[in-house]
Amino acid sequence: NIIKYGEKRSYLSPEQMFKETAVYEAGYAVISKILMPHVHIEHVSLTPNDNATSFTSHNYNDVQDNMTIKDFKDKICVSLAGRTAQIKKFGLTDGMDTGASNHLQQATRDAYAAIAHHGMDKDVGYININGVIDAKENPADTKHFHTKIDTALESWLLEGEKNTTDLVNEHWEKIQKLSTQLLEKEIIYEDELNEILA
Repeated sequence: NIIKYGEKRSYLSPEQMFKETAVYEAGYAVISKILMPHVHIEHVSLTPNDNATSFTSHNYNDVQDNMTIKDFKDKICVSLAGRTAQIKKFGLTDGMDTGASNHLQQATRDAYAAIAHHGMDKDVGYININGVIDAKENPADTKHFHTKIDTALESWLLEGEKNTTDLVNEHWEKIQKLSTQLLEKEIIYEDELNEILA
């Protein structure tokens, strides 16, 4: 057999992929409902929406513009919830795949924004990195700020991972219930989602 690089192949059966997707999306939806109930989830699906990467349709117009530290940290937990649920169900090896890439990127962006643009980390201080760069004649003068931001970023994401693990464990019964329903129906709309999670 000739191996053709670039082809999308997986050792997982479609059935197993659906099971993993169901757990991922259920974790994401349940933790979103717990931490960010003001964000309406229009539906949760086993198949992607228009952008081919999103399975859970949020209305992010409901996210307030003036976010607090808690809002950022809650949003980070929501972004990490799908992968955390998948790992709980399928283990560190089989439960960790590339499907979480967009949500990991979002969690990293949110943590960075809070730290580097909104001055929300106590160790980094009340700075906006763009203001620091603008004020310095030599960009190398900002190196120590970047180092502090990197350290804080790692800390925020590790804290998010721990908090998300605790939340997924606490609400595991709801996540399993939703994932089972999702496997049966393939798509669950907001009203039914609210009933399942009541």
